[in-house]
Amino acid sequence: MAKFYALINRANQPLPSQDLVGRMYRLLDEATKLIDDPKIQARLDDLTLLKMVLDKVKTDDLMPPWMRFAANSIKRYRLALHR
Repeated sequence: MAKFYALINRANQPLPSQDLVGRMYRLLDEATKLIDDPKIQARLDDLTLLKMVLDKVKTDDLMPPWMRFAANSIKRYRLALHR
């Protein structure tokens, strides 16, 4: 997961691309296969959901309110994990 977070770290200024999307999905898939803990699996599911949302809608301005709320909730959850 360290590779995943390094990949999406804003400090690295990742540019949206097919390659970035593919690497994110592969890293999440690899992590999912290594985990037996339901709580960690739930976190991975959240990250996968967020990735799916961001993959479909590139900007917050285009997101419907419910999707923006869900994406922001997952972002806040992710940030809380790194405190």
